[in-house]
Amino acid sequence: GLSADTTSFDHVVSACARAQELAPCKVLLDTMHCQSVNLSSRTFDSLIGGCSRKGLWQQALALFDRAKTMQLAGAGTYNQALKACARGKQPRLAMLLLVDMDEDESS
Repeated sequence: GLSADTTSFDHVVSACARAQELAPCKVLLDTMHCQSVNLSSRTFDSLIGGCSRKGLWQQALALFDRAKTMQLAGAGTYNQALKACARGKQPRLAMLLLVDMDEDESS
């Protein structure tokens, strides 16, 4: 039979995040991990964006840290984390992210 792959999960996570239904997103993230479905930067971008739009900047940055640990933090992931800092009125954290982004780019 058919089985869900990374792209399938990414679409569902994106839809939930856009609707700001974050609880199902987190369940899907854990399900992907448990089923050994490869996580992608797109998955994290969607989740971080959803948290940001809902004003949950701390959760957004926790997800960013998870993406970074898994080496899945791309330019879009950084941009979503920066938006979360802006919406959460966290200029110092935004500056740290910019420095971190610059260091990642040069390594």
